[in-house]
Amino acid sequence: MKLRLVFAAGFALALGACKTPQMPAYYVSRDSLYYLQQMPPAAVSLAPFSGGAATLGASTGTDILSACSLAARDQSNMPLAPASYIQTALAEELIAAGRYAPDAGDVRLAGQVQTLSLSRGVSFGGEWTIGLRLTSSNGAQMQVEEEYRFDIGAFAGPTVCNRAIRHFEPAVRSMLEKAIRSPEFTQLLAARE
Repeated sequence: MKLRLVFAAGFALALGACKTPQMPAYYVSRDSLYYLQQMPPAAVSLAPFSGGAATLGASTGTDILSACSLAARDQSNMPLAPASYIQTALAEELIAAGRYAPDAGDVRLAGQVQTLSLSRGVSFGGEWTIGLRLTSSNGAQMQVEEEYRFDIGAFAGPTVCNRAIRHFEPAVRSMLEKAIRSPEFTQLLAARE
């Protein structure tokens, strides 16, 4: 009887460890906030972002995430597609800086995810590569790409999955910081003459 109880507890624990983690909440960057507040005033609205993989699991062909079912059809743990997550993150940055006008801004930015991939190195390193093209209603465009490296660990399965998902948010933040610091971003916010 005790052996069955121990086996059942171990089985339940193993199943719980395989649960697909939730997408992390996005946290605004202090650097981005500073740079946005230094720019000429402009109210910015966002068009829906597009492109990239439909899910984080589809962003890798190496089955890094398959052990934790991220590549499965049921994506209830991720309410937003990666492109929508990036759009929401930029909206959070603009809101924090007092620049967001959801309905009608001075300029409207659209985004297209050009690259979204997760790779694992031969050692314990992982890397999110995110490329984004931003287009302004004023005609200006810019391209930004971030290669965000992190320790993915030596383990497979849920550990790798947890770390990969947990590092998607700072990868997006780092990519947006790079975009916002760029002089090209200021041109995106310039009103038409």
